[in-house]
Amino acid sequence: MAPAFFVSDLIRTPSSEILCVPSQSAISPQSETLTGQSLDPDEGRTGLTFRASLLAVAVAGLAVWWVQYAEYTIDASRLSLSSQPIAGFGLFVFIVIINALVGILWPGGGLRPPELLVVFAAGFAATPLTSSNLMDWIFSAVAVPFYLATPENRWADLLLPHLKGWWVVEGPATPLRWAFVGMPPGQSVPWGIWVVPLFWWSSFLAALMVVCVSISVFLRRQWVDHERLVFPLVQLPTELLERPGGRFRMPAMLRSRIFWMGAAVPLVIILWNVVGYFVHGFPSAGNCNELVVVVV
Repeated sequence: MAPAFFVSDLIRTPSSEILCVPSQSAISPQSETLTGQSLDPDEGRTGLTFRASLLAVAVAGLAVWWVQYAEYTIDASRLSLSSQPIAGFGLFVFIVIINALVGILWPGGGLRPPELLVVFAAGFAATPLTSSNLMDWIFSAVAVPFYLATPENRWADLLLPHLKGWWVVEGPATPLRWAFVGMPPGQSVPWGIWVVPLFWWSSFLAALMVVCVSISVFLRRQWVDHERLVFPLVQLPTELLERPGGRFRMPAMLRSRIFWMGAAVPLVIILWNVVGYFVHGFPSAGNCNELVVVVV
């Protein structure tokens, strides 16, 4: 629920507080954000603008498509198996880079930091919703009971009579089997057997999302205003939006040698192991998780 907390806080928080910059008296007139705009706290008190909302919807849709394509179509990496989902965060980093270029070429034309954080929250929240971590369970509940029913397990007598028709796909057996083994060439998707169960399961998921957002609304004031929780998952995006510097207008984090030294360790291991995915017999450098355990 962290994105919901953070977005609701963006609606009423000045840019200077979001980026943890000094108070207004300590900000010089030359201070700029990643987009080349002033860090005056009186400017841009909301990030939930029309352009940010439009881009957030586009990022959420693209993240969902990316996860589906990677996990189900080409059977590649699972882009949601991390505390910071790769699909949503990767798109956010790409937009931040493009936004920085826009700010350099067209000062004042890029998105403000609160708007960029709204985009991040949308991609962050949308990525896990259609990933295998969630949809595999939904698909199993909808399709597996009738597909795996056999005389040996006696599901037809013990289980299936207790399942509602609007909850699961009852068949016919051949179109249901296509969901597991693939459709023959020239056949069309048998949407008729899926519409009713998917509608009711979608209704359940929508209600679940409403409940989660409602809980976040109730807890936001206590957690954000009073307890001042830091929400670690949004610290990295906010670091990427700090005031740029140097020749290429990079944020302070990317100008730090300590950061690059720390990032180089897992990056070298991962890139080394990637070679072994394509070259049989290439030695492995081990697992990054094992390295972390050894260091700790």
